[in-house]
Amino acid sequence: MKQIIVDSGVWMSATRKDDSNYKKGEKILRWIQEENKEYEIVITNLILAEFTNFIQNKKHHKSRELVDLLINKVTLIFDDEKLFERTMQFYNRYEQFGYVDAHTALLCTLLGCEYLISFDTDFDAFKEVTRIDKPPIF
Repeated sequence: MKQIIVDSGVWMSATRKDDSNYKKGEKILRWIQEENKEYEIVITNLILAEFTNFIQNKKHHKSRELVDLLINKVTLIFDDEKLFERTMQFYNRYEQFGYVDAHTALLCTLLGCEYLISFDTDFDAFKEVTRIDKPPIF
């Protein structure tokens, strides 16, 4: 099964009707909820932390339900010391990335992900990762 990482911005956009990517985010969430896909959805504990902090700050009425969806429908990968060291090297090499984005891009390459679903165009600078902004159903 192929792995695909879904960036925190997708989860955030799907929770805010006033977000310019709301409809795309909702479509991606519906795709994630479907069964028997050819992709394993992967997020990191850092993506989970970004998303939960976001919805907590927005006091989203379905925040716990959304976190449950995340935890039950995705594979959660945790940062460790070795990955931290490699991410710091990557972070120092690519100035356009913050730590979490550097971690996400690096993990895409380490896992051999075909795609990264994200609305963040900064990922386009990293040629080893193909960023898409919709489910990979072409």
